Amino acid sequence: MSLSYDLARAESDVKNINFEQEYDELISDILAVYNLHRYTFKNAIGENSGEIVDLLIEHCKKDFFAYAALVYVLCVEAEMSNEAVLSYTTTYKQTLKKLREEAAERDALLNTKEAC
Repeated sequence: MSLSYDLARAESDVKNINFEQEYDELISDILAVYNLHRYTFKNAIGENSGEIVDLLIEHCKKDFFAYAALVYVLCVEAEMSNEAVLSYTTTYKQTLKKLREEAAERDALLNTKEAC
């Protein structure tokens, strides 16, 4: 799959998390999206780069209870340290900007190759 496709799919799944549900269901939905996409994005050496966390932060920051549920999922279910979660919250905007730019560049390159 292409990076753009993976990104669009992950963004769609994240945006479909319903903030208007009970806290336990919200946790379940966030965890399901996290687990579905946790290995989708890799860095240059093939390690999980964690952009799904950035996408979840971007979406869940809009609602206090969703953000609290996300912190619970990351710290308890995903066993991230408090420092790791705080690190994501300070860098997610730059990371997502870079990911979206890279996806657009790859698509442009792919379209150029297909045109040839």
